[in-house]
Amino acid sequence: MFFPDKVLIIGSGIGGLSTAIILARQGVEVTVL
Repeated sequence: MFFPDKVLIIGSGIGGLSTAIILARQGVEVTVL
């Protein structure tokens, strides 16, 4: 799978936070608004 270097997540619900954690473990810089 391809993971971008930076990810912006807008409107973080439970799904948004869990996605951010998964991406962060892949070494992706995650920004949650």
